[in-house]
Amino acid sequence: AVDRVGNLIAEAAWQDSWIGVSRNQTDNSWTTVTGQALTYANWSPGQPNNKNGQEHFGLMSNRAQQAWRWSDQPNQAQSVHQPGFVCEWNSQNPIAGTTKP
Repeated sequence: AVDRVGNLIAEAAWQDSWIGVSRNQTDNSWTTVTGQALTYANWSPGQPNNKNGQEHFGLMSNRAQQAWRWSDQPNQAQSVHQPGFVCEWNSQNPIAGTTKP
């Protein structure tokens, strides 16, 4: 699955992408945007490191041969990063008020 997601990010001409995970600052656990505990992680060596106590958001990257591993980043991407976003949705349960073609 990592390769497939990484391929989609690369096809969009990005080297980085926000992946919808964040650190709970109370207990340092990592959860998804829906509040679920992570059941999978692919952190780069030494990550997450919460540098300067400001890195609370997960970024997937292929920079410096990271092979789509994750790092924690602050809420603003560093200037070297221009991340996209990875989104997931259930096509069988469309958002209220929308219609399927």
